[in-house]
Amino acid sequence: MHSRKKQWTIAGIVLLAVIFSCIWFIWLPSHPSPIPSRQAMLEEIRKHSFGVEAQEIVDVISLDDRHVYVPYISKEGSYGQSFWRWDRTQWVMGGILEKGEPYIWEFNGEPSKQYIVYHVDPQDEVGVLKYHLLRGVHYQISDGSQRYTPSVQMSISVPVEERRYGAIPVPDDWIRLMEEEARVNRRERSSDNFGWMASSALVRIVWHAYDRKGKETFAEHSVNGSSYRNGELALQFISIINESELENARNP
Repeated sequence: MHSRKKQWTIAGIVLLAVIFSCIWFIWLPSHPSPIPSRQAMLEEIRKHSFGVEAQEIVDVISLDDRHVYVPYISKEGSYGQSFWRWDRTQWVMGGILEKGEPYIWEFNGEPSKQYIVYHVDPQDEVGVLKYHLLRGVHYQISDGSQRYTPSVQMSISVPVEERRYGAIPVPDDWIRLMEEEARVNRRERSSDNFGWMASSALVRIVWHAYDRKGKETFAEHSVNGSSYRNGELALQFISIINESELENARNP
């Protein structure tokens, strides 16, 4: 009898938990509330900005209804970036980059939703940022089988003279290639029937800058800043490359 009473008690607790969970989800707002004011954003950035006081919100760019990119300028003159997302009941700042060097922002671990973000310091006098997706050539023979992966170089140029910041979608063909390589990697890790373990070609996104005359330059004032993130922000660092390292290198 005592055991049955205990079982009923546990069942009742579980049922109440389910009911309260349902009520909670029902009462959650179906759409995000309005984006915080610029003043509210400044105050939140200042709380986490490593002694650098945010002074001006340059723009508020909605990338979808739950993600907002907000470039800002600090009192000390650094050109920073902040990242905002809707977290069930409120807008939260997911992270800060003190400098404006390019990063990839991926939403909620969804490879199909990726943006290249940047905020170039005008001291660098950059005219164009150029981004490349690179895949190295790879050839392997194992157990009598051959595999050849050709090299790939895809490029996009982004003028920054008039607007020195932005959040541009990673091109669909880039995403498809990255997803395909990820599938190959998973398949190789799960099976070594053909000896292809760890044999996939490396796929990466890189960038470099050109000045207003089309000459390659280094954006020294826009890189190597501090950062803050709350642990859930998926930001991927993008390496700088020299034009001489590219195949068929051309000016923008």
